[in-house]
Amino acid sequence: MSGSSRVSLVKCLLFATACSIFLLPATALPAESQGRPDWAGEARDGGELEGELSQRSSVDAASRALILTSQVSSVIWVAQPVWSAGEPGANFGLCRGWRYVAATSEEEAERLRVSGRADFETMYDAVLSWEFPGIEVEADCPGDPAAAVPPVVLRDAVRSTVVGQLPRPELDIAPGFALAGLETYLDTGGAHGLVYLQNEPIRVGPFAFDVEIEASGQTTVDWGDGSPPVTYEVPGRPYPEGEIRHTYRDAAMVTVTVTDRWRIDFRATTASGAVLTDTVDAELEQVLIEDFEVREYRAVRTGSR
Repeated sequence: MSGSSRVSLVKCLLFATACSIFLLPATALPAESQGRPDWAGEARDGGELEGELSQRSSVDAASRALILTSQVSSVIWVAQPVWSAGEPGANFGLCRGWRYVAATSEEEAERLRVSGRADFETMYDAVLSWEFPGIEVEADCPGDPAAAVPPVVLRDAVRSTVVGQLPRPELDIAPGFALAGLETYLDTGGAHGLVYLQNEPIRVGPFAFDVEIEASGQTTVDWGDGSPPVTYEVPGRPYPEGEIRHTYRDAAMVTVTVTDRWRIDFRATTASGAVLTDTVDAELEQVLIEDFEVREYRAVRTGSR
């Protein structure tokens, strides 16, 4: 095998996500020479590998596309260990970084955890243990690895946790119908502001975060009569103090649709004390009042004079 081919092989093994050593024919790996492959030293001599190591923390490109362009409502982020560039002179200039990959089911997430760890260890067994005797496999990259979690991943983890804790609208319009020409009051039964500390840490891969939450909501109501939807900054209350109200013009059967949207400001603290602050938006599932009756009363003369 020529020198350039050997260098390309090492690049493929270490850094190209499309490559897998399990697909290489047995003849692709050269025979041992004095206890290590005969191409191991020359692969580093030209300095061709240093610029191609994985980043300390990165998001898989396909995963980024998944959450940006699809209708997937939530994902499970899997942290896969990857070999990354470390401090010169420490652990041969290599360290353990993390690549975050999105799964859409627990089964897929477990498969990604297993395959990611297997790939990481195989790189060590097949390449790095030969080229760098004594290299430490579990040596994390400098700094707090939790603080390097990509913002898109941390935001998604916070959103998926907090959304399950936000109050859902509990709709009521007394006395169970509306009268055309009179104001109708919608009681949403919930709050629009929350401040609290998570009871349990939010986990992203191997890292745990203590998270403080400050959330503020707004309610959008489609009254079902063809009028434009209206957004309210306060929750609905019953008559007479409620601010979510509407006047129907004609008798009809309508569907009232309520959508709550929340702004979630959070402060996440890592185990080493690093603090990350960010904001994420969340939209709750719509709540409906179906077949709501709008009645129209007319004055009727009951006698003559």
